[in-house]
Amino acid sequence: MKNKNLSYKFYVIMSLSIAAIPVVFIVLSYAMFFTHLGITSLFNIDNHFSGSVLTTYFYIVFFGILFGLMFIAAKYFKKIIHRINTMEQTVRKIAEDDAFPEKLAVIEESEDELNKLAASINTMIDRLRAKEMELSQMEDLKREYLKQLSHDINTPLNALNLELYLYSQNHNVSKEEVDVLYQKVDYISKLVNSISSEALFDIDNYYIFKEDISVHKSLKQTINKWSYLLNKNNIEYTIDVQKNLIWQANELWLDRLFENIISNIFKHSATNQIVITVGDTLIIKDYGVGFEIDRDHETTGLSVIKNICQKLNIQLDIESTNAGTAYRLSQE
Repeated sequence: MKNKNLSYKFYVIMSLSIAAIPVVFIVLSYAMFFTHLGITSLFNIDNHFSGSVLTTYFYIVFFGILFGLMFIAAKYFKKIIHRINTMEQTVRKIAEDDAFPEKLAVIEESEDELNKLAASINTMIDRLRAKEMELSQMEDLKREYLKQLSHDINTPLNALNLELYLYSQNHNVSKEEVDVLYQKVDYISKLVNSISSEALFDIDNYYIFKEDISVHKSLKQTINKWSYLLNKNNIEYTIDVQKNLIWQANELWLDRLFENIISNIFKHSATNQIVITVGDTLIIKDYGVGFEIDRDHETTGLSVIKNICQKLNIQLDIESTNAGTAYRLSQE
């Protein structure tokens, strides 16, 4: 019965238990009767069999046997409960612990449902271990690829800095114009290094070191980078600083946020004016053609802007009409 299923074992135990009651009763009755006859005959005792005398002894032995059967059944069910608790602890370790638990003991070729469940849990552990190894290999490949990619991008950027210096010397380019280009190259280099580092971690668990950042100073740096293109395309811009707004943010990520907003305006709004107001909230407004926020979510780069705002805990509200678009940003 060791390899049978649980329902079969249950019916066998119940059938034996029910059948044992009358059988034990009958066997015990005759056993008590013949024991009495044997003792009286052996010792020549003149004492007739009396049911009232032996009834107490009979029931003591009878119920003792029944309690013995109950104890055996309790031991069996205790063993089942122990197996279930072991499986429950194993599944909990899979869900909560970093390391996978040891596999459960399984009886080969058994039809026991608990044994089948243990075999399924073992299969799940093997599959999860295989997936963990596969993910680890993928992470190693991604890490190596990003290192190579970062190096391949930074190498021509260093050469570009040298070319800019030589070009400015040979063509008498003003220092202000060259500095703007230097800032662009430096920004790209920092961005590549930041993205390479970020991609080595899960996006939700990647930690950004934050500090107090002056919003209007960071915004002015971004505007200075775009000033050449804005002036070339006859786009006027004004910055009205009503208060020194301070946010808890990362300088590079805040720079990325403003870069994407200005880039979004420059590429898609067809505006001729950008008005920036720094007060309790930051408002960046253009007077272009506007767009449908839901429909143009990807084409206007809003997904990048929203993701950065989410990372920096910045509340973003965008209003867009045919008369222009306003970006309202605030941080509690």
